[in-house]
Amino acid sequence: MPFDGRSAPVEGVRVGTALRVFCFCLFVGAACVGYLYQKNQLETIGREIRQKEQELDRLKRLNELNRDKLARMQTHRYLDMKVKQLRLGLAEPREEQILRLEEASYASVSRDSDRRYVRRSAGAEVAR
Repeated sequence: MPFDGRSAPVEGVRVGTALRVFCFCLFVGAACVGYLYQKNQLETIGREIRQKEQELDRLKRLNELNRDKLARMQTHRYLDMKVKQLRLGLAEPREEQILRLEEASYASVSRDSDRRYVRRSAGAEVAR
């Protein structure tokens, strides 16, 4: 039958063309799935980062509150109140009970020298 141009000739589909179309569709589909997976991962990681930042802010505020609480608890007024409240019977030491150490300034001494140790002043007492 000669081809007259009115109808298309019926031939078998070429295997090479079909294989190329199939590979192209497979590539596009895999790229789409990979894109969606990456987008989902970015969203998940972004959510985790926001949660960690909120936790960090909460811990910073808590740390600041604890720092203020510690500063209040270290004051003499608070300590005196606690001593009285717990009935510990503690009192301020008398002046003669306080031992004051004087720090002598020495020129820099090498590590090999026998003069590495501080000399005791004449008025200092030896702790026993």
